[in-house]
Amino acid sequence: YFSMDELYEKPKEEEQKKEEEIGENEQIVEVKTEEELKNVKDTVDRLEINVSIPNLLQTLNKINFQKLEVLSLNETKITSIDFLINDKFKSLIILELKSNDIASIQKLSEAPLKELKVLDLSSNKISSVETLAKCPFKDLEILILSNNQIDKIVPIMDGEFKNLNKLDLCNNKIAEIDTLTKNDSLKNLKYLYLSDNSISKISI
Repeated sequence: YFSMDELYEKPKEEEQKKEEEIGENEQIVEVKTEEELKNVKDTVDRLEINVSIPNLLQTLNKINFQKLEVLSLNETKITSIDFLINDKFKSLIILELKSNDIASIQKLSEAPLKELKVLDLSSNKISSVETLAKCPFKDLEILILSNNQIDKIVPIMDGEFKNLNKLDLCNNKIAEIDTLTKNDSLKNLKYLYLSDNSISKISI
């Protein structure tokens, strides 16, 4: 048996491994001001913004990223994911948009994120994840949706997530979980977190 700390440690190790795969020579840039963002080069591999910046998305869209593989926009107060519908983000492997004010991810299926392996949308205001069933995330391995307002898990199981091994749905409004093995969509799932929900029925 494993303690909860040990169970969470394993996925953390897997996430660290994903980051290491990006390369030892990656260009990591952490931005804290609008002026710094304006000066970001289009050859950057990893961009981290963990603070609210004026005109963030407008300025971001002016950068023609050539090989951006990691994008972290945490606690930036963004409300939309529409900016991702752009080929400049097609090389993304890790996308973190946690602790923002995102309420809808409806257009996520239109984003060219076919290389994505880690998606973190935790601590937002998301209630519906139906669009996930249409997303081309066949290589996705880690999906974090904790601390939202999600009430149904069915759309996730209808998607093409055969490589998904970690799914975190803690602290949502889920009351029922339908068949977890539906269409073998989650056949490689190793870690499933469902604490702090309102689950009354589990069908397996």
